[in-house]
Amino acid sequence: MSATYVVTGSTSGIGLECTRLLLQQGAQVVSLCRNEDKARALFGLELSAGQLIVYQHDFAHNEQLYARCLQLLKPYRVNGLIHCVGQSLVKRLLKTDYAHTLQLFEVNFCSFSELCRALLRLRAPEQELSLLAISSMAALRPTPETPLYGCVKALLNQYIQGLAAEFAAVRPHLPEATPLERAQRGHLVRVNAVAPGRVATPMIAPTLMAVQAGQLEVTMLPPAAVAQLALATLHNRYLTGQIIALDNN
Repeated sequence: MSATYVVTGSTSGIGLECTRLLLQQGAQVVSLCRNEDKARALFGLELSAGQLIVYQHDFAHNEQLYARCLQLLKPYRVNGLIHCVGQSLVKRLLKTDYAHTLQLFEVNFCSFSELCRALLRLRAPEQELSLLAISSMAALRPTPETPLYGCVKALLNQYIQGLAAEFAAVRPHLPEATPLERAQRGHLVRVNAVAPGRVATPMIAPTLMAVQAGQLEVTMLPPAAVAQLALATLHNRYLTGQIIALDNN
């Protein structure tokens, strides 16, 4: 197999499409998902062939995620991460509470941060690693009833750009090469995000139902389109610290 990638949320929406594309490309996928039985039903052949490995994790609780990933992912030489797990919240601020805030923070931000820490700890000195998260246009363009969700995704974007800056040195282990020669070889560690608008996934089922009923005039992005952009970004050796908007409005 050409490469190994970790994908979260691989049983639904964007994560499902990313997993399918990676498997079609011949990659090995390590899936972290909430529903292990659903993953086995979706990818039985790939599981039996060893092309897909599934581990169960509830991303609303990430206290042990770092230590667990150090143990689970140690046998694999991971080339990249596509973090598709997310939780939306479309609700007026006065109808939310502290528990909503904490859960959004855990699912949308802490999980990605802990996964990045673990994969960076496991990375060999000269190993390339591409870290990609699915963000949201809500972080870039404030909309009603999504202030908490937009803020958490904006925090995710800032984290991605800060982490990319921390690892932005281009091939520092090649002192004999000129800066141009090092740059032409790309970044060893890359950290990016794709920020789509509304995507037709089960996570926003009420909005999708309203669109289908003709109550809303909103263009919904197909998950496969977002997955294609995500993989193109993941494989690009020269992009880092980028929040790539995929605006459907």
